[in-house]
Amino acid sequence: MQQHWKILVWLIAGVILGIAFQQLTAAPGYVGSSFSEGEAGTSTVVVDNVSRNLKPKGRSDSEALQKGDVISRVILNAGMEDEVRLDKIENLSSLTDFLSEVGAGGVVSIFLEDGTVRSSQVILDPQSDRSRWLYPFVFLADIFMRLLKMLIMPLVFTSIVTGVAGLGGGEDFGRLGRRTFGYYVTTSFLAVGLGLVLVNLIRPGEGAQLGLSTQAEFGQASENWLDILRRMVPENVFEAFTGNGNMLQVIFFALLFGFFITRAPEKPRQFLTELLESAFQVVMLMASWVMKLVPYGVFCLLVKVVGETGFYIFIPLSTYMLTVFLALVIHAGVVLPTLLKVVGGVSPLKWFRAMSPVLMTAFSTSSSSLTLPTTLNTLKKRGRVSTKTSSFVAPLGATVNMDG
Repeated sequence: MQQHWKILVWLIAGVILGIAFQQLTAAPGYVGSSFSEGEAGTSTVVVDNVSRNLKPKGRSDSEALQKGDVISRVILNAGMEDEVRLDKIENLSSLTDFLSEVGAGGVVSIFLEDGTVRSSQVILDPQSDRSRWLYPFVFLADIFMRLLKMLIMPLVFTSIVTGVAGLGGGEDFGRLGRRTFGYYVTTSFLAVGLGLVLVNLIRPGEGAQLGLSTQAEFGQASENWLDILRRMVPENVFEAFTGNGNMLQVIFFALLFGFFITRAPEKPRQFLTELLESAFQVVMLMASWVMKLVPYGVFCLLVKVVGETGFYIFIPLSTYMLTVFLALVIHAGVVLPTLLKVVGGVSPLKWFRAMSPVLMTAFSTSSSSLTLPTTLNTLKKRGRVSTKTSSFVAPLGATVNMDG
């Protein structure tokens, strides 16, 4: 069976098994705290202990549950005004019943007796039956993601350096750089324009209950493009390699390093070029091995995601998801194929068929960077793109041109 069909089969199997875990195993909602009955005759519930801070993103620490809080009511922010649910909490049993009905991925607002509002994400109870059944899949999915992350920095550095050194740093390098930059800018503008049109037509955020704080918070001004350019230059090259979040710094250093290899004397130039090309080939062999594990990694990832969150989290996001899906269909089904045919002279259908392992891996991991090992391997073996071109263009695109 071809790789892309194998990925698709295991992807579907992962969704089915995740749904089975949802239906057949118990998993009450968990907000990172334990509770107890209040004082006799008060009909209240008190936060006994906070073992994990699960405040939603964008909230301050003061909005998280705290030990000693006396709970009055809970509201589930289902995402739309007509779907918000209010429950009065009179005893521990009523709170437990409410949390057992809330799916993982939801957000609850908790009203205290003094009128203060706390907020918490709802996750899968780590002590539940479902958590225990899912643990092997969560473990294997984590190993798979770590294998992909392990390859990112070595692949980016060796591929860009060998690509630039192979181009010679002269006119070929300049021409490829201009074309790459022009293509990235063009597709980015088209993607932004399409997104703005659809958002203004569909308006997915109308009526949404985001549960954000009503108090204004003042922070620092957002970065301008000069700040971004400054952050691209690493203060410490070795530190830049220690985290996948410093990708732009690694790319900047790799471009400079590859360019100055072409300016070095004959002996060191030949030595470094051969050394890094050999390193690139070894890393690609590792990527080929990891690529064989992609179907099974995708399976474990889907079991984990569907088993932990189910489809509850998607209900309040349905309009937003529809907007994003429509934008992706138009961009991937109309805009990019048109550019492929008109600019590249390539059959879109044949190209998408060749790149199917990349598309399915990207869908499963939701990360251009994590898909990079599969991308480079597929471009070389199925897309028949020269290593000089793919090793320069793909790592840049995975960081600065994630729209395609």
